[in-house]
Amino acid sequence: MIDSALNPRTSTAFPVPRQSPVLRLLGFSFVAMAVAVAFVRLSTSSPSSEWIPETLLRHEASHPQVAPSELWRDWGTNALPPLCLSLTTKESSAARRFRSVSSWLAFRLDLPQLNRPAPEALRAAAANALGSIGPTAALAVETLTTALRQETDRQARLEEIKALGQIRRAASSAMHLLEQLRHGDDEEQIRLAREAVEEIELADHR
Repeated sequence: MIDSALNPRTSTAFPVPRQSPVLRLLGFSFVAMAVAVAFVRLSTSSPSSEWIPETLLRHEASHPQVAPSELWRDWGTNALPPLCLSLTTKESSAARRFRSVSSWLAFRLDLPQLNRPAPEALRAAAANALGSIGPTAALAVETLTTALRQETDRQARLEEIKALGQIRRAASSAMHLLEQLRHGDDEEQIRLAREAVEEIELADHR
């Protein structure tokens, strides 16, 4: 009897309270949120030279009204891998749900650094950055052309068209696609495609 009273597994005199699954889930969520906040870089009003391409890209995707940073031109070809990756990354349903939760937490807790840009915003920002790099981004033309051919978001498509025009001569392989985009109902798309074709042709004759 004494042994059973001292053994928490068999004793009925001293029952061990069980933790509620809801409390356990809340505790796990709190710890996960604290870890995320601890490791996420704080947003700043203007990019600094300490930024890395991936972080700067997320920043510009969240602030589309801001012009691309001059850091892209400084990084040159070193910035192409993360930019090309952002042009091809697709969002799964699970990732979309996670982004929705992050956006909700960012709004409720006033933590903008938890806000995750949508994939189409990342693609638009990546194309914008490639355009600011200019002809040095020649190696990204194939990825940029593929992204433009498969693009479903209007703003990202417009940025991809502009980027090809800004890359100029190396984007001559995309001329056929740009010519196709000069037809349709979207006047801005038609104008940008026409300007891109003119930029490429002008560079070819220099």
